[in-house]
Amino acid sequence: MRGETTSADDIDGTASRLGGLPVLARRFGFGLIALFILLAPAAGQVFGVHHLLLREWVMYSGVGVGIPQGEFLIWRDDTVVARLSPLDALDLPAYPRVIHYTFEHRILSNEDFAGFATRLCAERDTYGGDRVSFEGVIGTREGWQAASQDNLCERSLRRAAASRSGEEMRGVE
Repeated sequence: MRGETTSADDIDGTASRLGGLPVLARRFGFGLIALFILLAPAAGQVFGVHHLLLREWVMYSGVGVGIPQGEFLIWRDDTVVARLSPLDALDLPAYPRVIHYTFEHRILSNEDFAGFATRLCAERDTYGGDRVSFEGVIGTREGWQAASQDNLCERSLRRAAASRSGEEMRGVE
């Protein structure tokens, strides 16, 4: 009788059921949930099925959205007197670490170029220039979009004047 065990479960045969129906149902349910978690995101990528319940794999979504890649050019008449990277234009050593959440200088529309170039417009006389433009691309959710903007300082001045007049109007009320 060596190695044999006797218990109440062995006597009536319930040991062979491995925990019974509730345990099997939990295991089956867990397996289904695990498969859903692992395979549901593939539906959008493999079959093109997009649904709220079938979330797709999205990593680093929106990291480069609104970030310019190119050159800001300072012009004197028809001659380029300075070429600056977007970081040089903002006088930053590097973009912030959590750029896609907190970077206030993102370019999401054409109007945002003027805000991005405000510092350059204030310092263009240092370079002996009379206008600032941008040539390059902007990061969007669809990929890099070509962007070409001219006379950014003129728009920057109009934007500043509009915001000042709005402040004056609020002060009158």
